Amino acid sequence: MPVYTLPAFLLTLLVSSIVIAEPIATFEGSKVTYQGMTKGTVEHFLNIRYAHDTSGLRRFAPPEPYTPPEGSEIAATEAGPACPQTQTALPPFFDETPWISEDCLNLRISRPAGTSAGDKLPVVVWVQGGGVVKGSAYDSHSEPDNLIALSEELKKPVIYVTFNYRLTIFGFARLPILKDQQSLNAGMRDQRTAFEWVKDNIAAFGGDPNRVALFGLSSGGTFSSL
Repeated sequence: MPVYTLPAFLLTLLVSSIVIAEPIATFEGSKVTYQGMTKGTVEHFLNIRYAHDTSGLRRFAPPEPYTPPEGSEIAATEAGPACPQTQTALPPFFDETPWISEDCLNLRISRPAGTSAGDKLPVVVWVQGGGVVKGSAYDSHSEPDNLIALSEELKKPVIYVTFNYRLTIFGFARLPILKDQQSLNAGMRDQRTAFEWVKDNIAAFGGDPNRVALFGLSSGGTFSSL
């Protein structure tokens, strides 16, 4: 009986298609789809907008939650901008921050490869520190790959979330007019908006909205305990 083999080039194409398949998360109601990227055994979704641009008339104002148009297909494969701050590195705690913008209210999600909606993994939310003058969701000092790998090794996999919030005068200005407008502590309001986004949407990424823990370092530790 003759033995048929798959031509080498077809086999290569098949393997390549499996390797390059990238993770996707879809919101059931709005059909909004986020396409992430895989690095090793971790899937990352980057630059997910959770609130509107805070420049112009929204400067110093409380954040306004952002909802993508129904059916949007969003590439979430590249880091977003950090909020305005000094761009110079502050070793050994912070990298150089090459890209800053007032349109910076975005978050990132990382999860074990192969996670899907319905897995209901516990969620850990990292609140960055930096004395409210420096910090970014994309600083290498808080890359989550090792944390996620350890959680899998312990057979207690988690989903990791972190986010940008307004810093310096943009997030913590103390002016009488802002007090009168009830617009103080915009940076903390950003954090609350990000937490609410996680509560409302993390299930689409395989997380359990009823099992969310906050943790942070320095000022981030203070904020996460409030």
